[in-house]
Amino acid sequence: NVLERALNVAPGNTIEMEHLPEFLQSSTQDALPSPVAQTSLKKKTEELEKSCIVQALGRTQGNRSAAARILGVHRSHLYKKMQKYGLD
Repeated sequence: NVLERALNVAPGNTIEMEHLPEFLQSSTQDALPSPVAQTSLKKKTEELEKSCIVQALGRTQGNRSAAARILGVHRSHLYKKMQKYGLD
């Protein structure tokens, strides 16, 4: 969802830091991988998704409904993602 939103906000086909939600901008600037990554896009996307969920839950002190609102997803979708990543 974060990536879809960034694609909608970006004027072209390239997502820049300013197109990401504010809570990700400061936390990812130092952690961005090199342009030539050895892992798959799917793996990187899952890592980013899990990180976004963990950060949203941290900002809401574990309140799943509030975290879902921050992430722009339905609460049931967040629960499924949390289960997928072992965040129960």
